[in-house]
Amino acid sequence: MAATEQNNATAARKLFVLRAGPRLFAVFTEEVEATAADLTPTPLPFAPHAVLGVVSLRGRIRTVIDPSRLPDDVGPAAPDAAQSGPDSPDSDPSNYDSSSSAQTSPRLFVALAGDEQLALACDGAEEQFEIAHARIKPPADPRSHTRGTVERHGSLITLLDPALLFDAATRGIERRRKRS
Repeated sequence: MAATEQNNATAARKLFVLRAGPRLFAVFTEEVEATAADLTPTPLPFAPHAVLGVVSLRGRIRTVIDPSRLPDDVGPAAPDAAQSGPDSPDSDPSNYDSSSSAQTSPRLFVALAGDEQLALACDGAEEQFEIAHARIKPPADPRSHTRGTVERHGSLITLLDPALLFDAATRGIERRRKRS
């Protein structure tokens, strides 16, 4: 192994950990631009199940994604997109289901840095910690929107890749409606 590959494998990066429903997710701390509490997303018509709407955060309109509703190789997939629509309970962000037994609104929004203008909806943030790249278990599917998983204190944390989140949220959804 070359010296630079070994340094990359052992280099520690800090994770920003958030809780959405019963699951833990993370992004690297340098990918977090800001956080805000108690916002109400404005719903978007015909939005996919994982998109709760949009919010204004730090002077930018951000698309709000619920990471617990994204399909992945670690947890349950989001319901079929055909079930979500303007008349569906899932199109209303007040129906955010963080525990599958109670309907609550997300309490924390995490604005992600980058051109995608995304925010993650979550129930709260957990303690940040550093981790060596070598401890990140890669995803089973190389096309995944995750960078892999990390185990800490008996909990599995899904490390998200912000550059792939919007595509994951809209996968299989026609982005523009045909005009008749």
